[in-house]
Amino acid sequence: MRYTRAARPVILAAALSLTVASAQAAPDARALVTSATSAMQKARSYQGTWLMTMSMGQIGSLSMSIDMKMVPAAGKFAVKMAPTGQATGQMAMGAPMVNMSMVSDGKTVYVYMPAMNGYSRQAADKRMLEAMSPSGMAMRGADKDADFKYVKADRLNGTPVHVVQVIPKGTRAKQLGNAKILVYIDQAATRVRQVTMNGTIQQGPNGPSQQMTMKMVVKREVLNQPVADSTFKFTPPPGAKELKSAGGPGVPGVPSPGR
Repeated sequence: MRYTRAARPVILAAALSLTVASAQAAPDARALVTSATSAMQKARSYQGTWLMTMSMGQIGSLSMSIDMKMVPAAGKFAVKMAPTGQATGQMAMGAPMVNMSMVSDGKTVYVYMPAMNGYSRQAADKRMLEAMSPSGMAMRGADKDADFKYVKADRLNGTPVHVVQVIPKGTRAKQLGNAKILVYIDQAATRVRQVTMNGTIQQGPNGPSQQMTMKMVVKREVLNQPVADSTFKFTPPPGAKELKSAGGPGVPGVPSPGR
């Protein structure tokens, strides 16, 4: 018993040292997210396919693929979105609108929607390229309107990853309610591999609250490989008409600049 009592302070001190060492060794969460989300923008070219799944309680569920090709320095991108699988509920009615493509030659952005048999155009804006990143879609404005917390080191499909929680604040917090956003960052490549969002969000100022879950997963990714310049040239499909109305489609999450 005497030995146990004497050893107790040593054990406590050792445990405290391990706790402090662990805290000191934890990576900087904000720096990890900043580095990972900027990887696409700094690449000479980016080609990737992401899969997004979303469920909103009684409203239903929807899955879509997002195929991207970009030359960030030139502001060029070609993005193709398409629903995958069977959408449910009200989301099934909106699924055709998810089928769309966006092409930018660095000067003009064209948005083509087969469901409307039409396309719109608007002047290119540097914010558009940022919005095209799936991680950017999930964390738009997070650098200013969020805090970051390092959660743990983990494995995602066998790949070692850092798990970082994005904690919205200010306007973003009001928009996302109590949503818990987790970003999974490849430890070796320092690139986003998955983003998840779970929580309750408000549907409009006076609308009902809905439970929402969202997951965005990288299925394929290639950096710094040649991309044909013809990829970023838009040719209207036969029969497609240009949409002139102000309410025509634009780039999601980015305000249309005045013409």
